Amino acid sequence: MKRLIAGVLLVLVVTGCAGAAPTQNPSATEPPLAQLSVGDCTAGLDSGKTLSVPTVDCAKPHNWEVAGLVPLDEQTYPGPEVLRTTASQKCPTIFRDYVGVNTAASPYTLTYLAPSEIHWSDPENRTVVCLAGSTEVKITDSLKDTNLVFPQVGECTQQPPAGGVGVKLTSCDTEHYYEVYAAKEWTGKKAPTDKQLAQRYRDVCVKGFTKFVGVDSGKSKYEILRFQAPSASWSSVPDHRTVCAAGSPSGGITGTLKGAKK
Repeated sequence: MKRLIAGVLLVLVVTGCAGAAPTQNPSATEPPLAQLSVGDCTAGLDSGKTLSVPTVDCAKPHNWEVAGLVPLDEQTYPGPEVLRTTASQKCPTIFRDYVGVNTAASPYTLTYLAPSEIHWSDPENRTVVCLAGSTEVKITDSLKDTNLVFPQVGECTQQPPAGGVGVKLTSCDTEHYYEVYAAKEWTGKKAPTDKQLAQRYRDVCVKGFTKFVGVDSGKSKYEILRFQAPSASWSSVPDHRTVCAAGSPSGGITGTLKGAKK
Protein backbone atom coordinates (compact mmCIF):
# COMPACT_ATOMS: atom_id res chain seq x y z
CA MET A 1 0.00 0.00 0.00
CA LYS A 2 1.42 3.35 -0.97
CA ARG A 3 1.66 6.01 1.71
CA LEU A 4 2.91 9.54 1.50
CA ILE A 5 4.81 11.07 4.40
CA ALA A 6 4.99 14.65 3.24
CA GLY A 7 6.71 17.87 4.16
CA VAL A 8 7.94 17.01 7.67
CA LEU A 9 11.59 16.16 7.15
CA LEU A 10 15.12 17.39 6.99
CA VAL A 11 17.39 15.17 4.89
CA LEU A 12 20.82 14.86 6.42
CA VAL A 13 23.69 12.61 5.49
CA VAL A 14 25.90 9.98 7.02
CA THR A 15 27.46 9.01 3.68
CA GLY A 16 26.68 9.26 0.04
CA CYS A 17 24.33 12.11 -0.87
CA ALA A 18 23.78 15.82 -0.46
CA GLY A 19 21.92 17.38 2.43
CA ALA A 20 18.72 19.34 2.01
CA ALA A 21 17.08 22.37 3.53
CA PRO A 22 14.21 21.83 5.98
CA THR A 23 10.69 22.16 4.71
CA GLN A 24 9.26 25.66 4.76
CA ASN A 25 5.59 24.77 4.20
CA PRO A 26 4.25 22.88 7.22
CA SER A 27 0.69 21.58 7.38
CA ALA A 28 -1.31 20.57 10.43
CA THR A 29 -2.56 17.49 8.59
CA GLU A 30 0.85 16.07 7.69
CA PRO A 31 1.48 12.63 9.21
CA PRO A 32 4.32 12.27 11.75
CA LEU A 33 7.75 11.00 10.83
CA ALA A 34 7.26 8.07 13.20
CA GLN A 35 4.67 6.60 10.79
CA LEU A 36 7.58 5.28 8.76
CA SER A 37 8.32 1.71 9.86
CA VAL A 38 11.34 -0.55 9.60
CA GLY A 39 11.23 -2.28 6.23
CA ASP A 40 9.28 0.47 4.46
CA CYS A 41 10.65 1.23 1.00
CA THR A 42 10.63 4.64 -0.64
CA ALA A 43 11.28 6.25 -3.98
CA GLY A 44 14.01 8.86 -4.37
CA LEU A 45 14.10 11.60 -1.76
CA ASP A 46 13.07 15.05 -2.88
CA SER A 47 15.73 17.31 -1.39
CA GLY A 48 13.82 20.51 -2.11
CA LYS A 49 12.26 22.75 0.51
CA THR A 50 9.05 20.72 0.58
CA LEU A 51 10.28 17.18 1.07
CA SER A 52 8.05 14.13 0.66
CA VAL A 53 8.69 10.43 1.19
CA PRO A 54 6.33 8.19 -0.81
CA THR A 55 6.44 4.58 0.38
CA VAL A 56 6.30 1.87 -2.27
CA ASP A 57 6.12 -1.90 -2.48
CA CYS A 58 9.63 -3.25 -1.83
CA ALA A 59 9.13 -5.72 -4.68
CA LYS A 60 8.97 -2.74 -7.03
CA PRO A 61 11.89 -0.44 -7.95
CA HIS A 62 12.84 1.83 -5.06
CA ASN A 63 15.83 3.78 -3.79
CA TRP A 64 15.67 3.52 -0.01
CA GLU A 65 14.56 1.23 2.78
CA VAL A 66 13.95 2.13 6.41
CA ALA A 67 16.61 0.18 8.27
CA GLY A 68 15.75 1.52 11.71
CA LEU A 69 14.38 4.34 13.84
CA VAL A 70 16.21 6.28 16.55
CA PRO A 71 13.88 8.02 19.04
CA LEU A 72 15.07 11.47 20.16
CA ASP A 73 14.77 12.45 23.83
CA GLU A 74 15.54 16.17 23.63
CA GLN A 75 12.72 18.50 24.65
CA THR A 76 13.94 21.40 22.50
CA TYR A 77 15.11 21.22 18.90
CA PRO A 78 18.79 20.16 19.05
CA GLY A 79 19.80 21.51 15.63
CA PRO A 80 21.03 19.72 12.51
CA GLU A 81 24.59 19.15 13.77
CA VAL A 82 23.38 17.28 16.85
CA LEU A 83 21.03 15.25 14.67
CA ARG A 84 23.91 14.49 12.32
CA THR A 85 26.06 13.31 15.23
CA THR A 86 23.26 11.11 16.54
CA ALA A 87 22.77 9.53 13.12
CA SER A 88 26.51 9.05 12.64
CA GLN A 89 26.69 7.19 15.94
CA LYS A 90 23.53 5.09 15.62
CA CYS A 91 22.78 4.50 11.95
CA PRO A 92 25.90 2.52 10.93
CA THR A 93 25.07 -0.21 13.45
CA ILE A 94 21.43 -0.17 12.36
CA PHE A 95 22.54 -0.50 8.71
CA ARG A 96 24.77 -3.48 9.57
CA ASP A 97 22.04 -5.22 11.54
CA TYR A 98 19.51 -4.66 8.73
CA VAL A 99 21.60 -5.47 5.65
CA GLY A 100 24.06 -7.86 7.27
CA VAL A 101 27.32 -6.09 6.40
CA ASN A 102 29.06 -2.86 7.37
CA THR A 103 28.54 0.20 5.21
CA ALA A 104 32.21 0.18 4.16
CA ALA A 105 31.81 -3.28 2.65
CA SER A 106 28.43 -2.66 1.01
CA PRO A 107 27.74 -1.25 -2.46
CA TYR A 108 24.75 0.51 -0.92
CA THR A 109 24.64 3.80 0.90
CA LEU A 110 23.57 4.92 4.36
CA THR A 111 21.69 8.16 4.88
CA TYR A 112 18.99 9.39 7.23
CA LEU A 113 15.96 11.59 7.71
CA ALA A 114 15.34 13.87 10.69
CA PRO A 115 12.66 16.42 11.60
CA SER A 116 13.05 20.07 10.79
CA GLU A 117 12.79 22.67 13.53
CA ILE A 118 9.31 23.62 12.31
CA HIS A 119 7.95 20.15 13.05
CA TRP A 120 9.77 19.52 16.32
CA SER A 121 6.72 20.68 18.30
CA ASP A 122 4.99 17.38 17.47
CA PRO A 123 6.66 14.73 19.69
CA GLU A 124 5.87 12.03 17.13
CA ASN A 125 8.27 13.70 14.71
CA ARG A 126 11.22 13.43 17.10
CA THR A 127 12.82 10.47 15.35
CA VAL A 128 15.86 9.87 13.18
CA VAL A 129 15.09 7.44 10.34
CA CYS A 130 18.12 5.46 9.13
CA LEU A 131 17.93 4.51 5.44
CA ALA A 132 19.78 1.91 3.38
CA GLY A 133 19.84 2.15 -0.40
CA SER A 134 21.17 4.25 -3.24
CA THR A 135 20.65 7.61 -4.87
CA GLU A 136 22.01 6.19 -8.14
CA VAL A 137 20.15 2.94 -8.81
CA LYS A 138 16.75 1.40 -8.29
CA ILE A 139 16.59 -1.66 -6.04
CA THR A 140 14.01 -4.31 -6.92
CA ASP A 141 13.89 -6.31 -3.69
CA SER A 142 14.47 -5.72 0.00
CA LEU A 143 18.06 -5.39 1.24
CA LYS A 144 17.16 -6.90 4.62
CA ASP A 145 19.47 -9.76 5.65
CA THR A 146 20.93 -10.01 2.15
CA ASN A 147 24.59 -9.80 3.27
CA LEU A 148 25.37 -8.18 -0.06
CA VAL A 149 28.98 -7.14 -0.51
CA PHE A 150 29.01 -7.22 -4.29
CA PRO A 151 26.59 -5.49 -6.72
CA GLN A 152 23.54 -7.15 -8.24
CA VAL A 153 22.62 -8.02 -11.84
CA GLY A 154 21.66 -4.94 -13.82
CA GLU A 155 23.64 -2.54 -11.64
CA CYS A 156 26.56 -0.48 -12.90
CA THR A 157 29.60 0.50 -10.89
CA GLN A 158 32.19 3.15 -10.46
CA GLN A 159 35.84 2.11 -10.59
CA PRO A 160 36.14 -0.88 -8.24
CA PRO A 161 38.54 -0.56 -5.29
CA ALA A 162 41.31 -3.08 -4.78
CA GLY A 163 39.77 -6.37 -3.71
CA GLY A 164 36.33 -5.47 -5.05
CA VAL A 165 34.86 -4.82 -1.58
CA GLY A 166 33.09 -1.50 -1.12
CA VAL A 167 32.46 -0.87 -4.82
CA LYS A 168 30.10 2.05 -5.36
CA LEU A 169 27.13 2.00 -7.68
CA THR A 170 26.26 4.52 -10.35
CA SER A 171 23.48 4.89 -12.89
CA CYS A 172 23.99 2.92 -16.10
CA ASP A 173 22.78 6.00 -17.98
CA THR A 174 25.85 7.94 -16.84
CA GLU A 175 29.50 7.10 -17.46
CA HIS A 176 30.51 3.97 -15.60
CA TYR A 177 33.15 1.25 -15.57
CA TYR A 178 31.32 -2.08 -15.30
CA GLU A 179 27.83 -3.53 -15.65
CA VAL A 180 26.83 -6.67 -13.76
CA TYR A 181 25.28 -9.22 -16.12
CA ALA A 182 25.31 -12.51 -14.18
CA ALA A 183 25.51 -13.86 -10.63
CA LYS A 184 25.22 -17.25 -8.98
CA GLU A 185 25.36 -18.13 -5.31
CA TRP A 186 27.39 -21.00 -3.91
CA THR A 187 24.99 -23.24 -1.98
CA GLY A 188 27.41 -25.93 -0.85
CA LYS A 189 27.84 -26.52 2.88
CA LYS A 190 31.62 -26.28 2.58
CA ALA A 191 33.66 -23.50 1.07
CA PRO A 192 34.46 -24.16 -2.60
CA THR A 193 37.97 -25.03 -3.65
CA ASP A 194 39.93 -22.74 -5.97
CA LYS A 195 39.31 -25.27 -8.74
CA GLN A 196 35.56 -25.12 -8.16
CA LEU A 197 35.62 -21.33 -8.17
CA ALA A 198 37.55 -21.34 -11.43
CA GLN A 199 34.98 -23.66 -13.00
CA ARG A 200 32.17 -21.44 -11.77
CA TYR A 201 33.87 -18.43 -13.35
CA ARG A 202 33.96 -20.24 -16.70
CA ASP A 203 30.36 -21.44 -16.44
CA VAL A 204 28.81 -18.20 -15.16
CA CYS A 205 31.06 -15.37 -16.27
CA VAL A 206 32.66 -16.52 -19.51
CA LYS A 207 29.59 -18.19 -20.98
CA GLY A 208 27.35 -15.45 -19.65
CA PHE A 209 29.51 -12.75 -21.25
CA THR A 210 29.01 -14.23 -24.71
CA LYS A 211 25.26 -14.42 -24.19
CA PHE A 212 25.04 -10.89 -22.76
CA VAL A 213 27.43 -8.90 -24.96
CA GLY A 214 26.91 -11.03 -28.06
CA VAL A 215 30.54 -11.84 -28.72
CA ASP A 216 33.13 -14.12 -27.16
CA SER A 217 35.07 -12.44 -24.37
CA GLY A 218 38.34 -13.21 -26.12
CA LYS A 219 37.24 -11.13 -29.11
CA SER A 220 35.57 -8.30 -27.22
CA LYS A 221 36.98 -4.84 -26.50
CA TYR A 222 35.51 -5.22 -23.01
CA GLU A 223 36.73 -7.38 -20.17
CA ILE A 224 35.16 -9.56 -17.50
CA LEU A 225 35.43 -8.40 -13.92
CA ARG A 226 34.61 -11.05 -11.32
CA PHE A 227 33.49 -10.20 -7.80
CA GLN A 228 34.00 -13.22 -5.59
CA ALA A 229 35.27 -14.09 -2.14
CA PRO A 230 38.45 -16.20 -2.38
CA SER A 231 38.45 -19.62 -0.74
CA ALA A 232 40.81 -18.44 1.98
CA SER A 233 38.40 -15.66 3.01
CA TRP A 234 35.16 -17.53 2.47
CA SER A 235 34.10 -17.60 6.11
CA SER A 236 34.75 -13.89 6.65
CA VAL A 237 32.87 -12.64 3.56
CA PRO A 238 29.11 -13.28 3.90
CA ASP A 239 28.32 -12.75 0.20
CA HIS A 240 28.93 -16.14 -1.42
CA ARG A 241 27.99 -15.24 -4.98
CA THR A 242 30.08 -15.29 -8.10
CA VAL A 243 29.23 -11.92 -9.65
CA CYS A 244 30.22 -11.14 -13.24
CA ALA A 245 30.51 -7.68 -14.76
CA ALA A 246 31.43 -6.47 -18.25
CA GLY A 247 33.24 -3.24 -18.86
CA SER A 248 36.56 -1.46 -19.02
CA PRO A 249 39.14 -0.34 -16.44
CA SER A 250 39.27 2.99 -18.25
CA GLY A 251 35.53 3.59 -17.78
CA GLY A 252 33.65 5.92 -20.12
CA ILE A 253 30.80 3.48 -20.81
CA THR A 254 27.30 4.91 -21.11
CA GLY A 255 24.22 2.72 -21.35
CA THR A 256 24.06 -1.06 -21.34
CA LEU A 257 26.53 -3.40 -23.03
CA LYS A 258 23.75 -5.93 -23.68
CA GLY A 259 23.95 -6.90 -27.33
CA ALA A 260 26.87 -4.55 -27.96
CA LYS A 261 28.65 -7.23 -30.04
CA LYS A 262 32.05 -5.62 -29.67
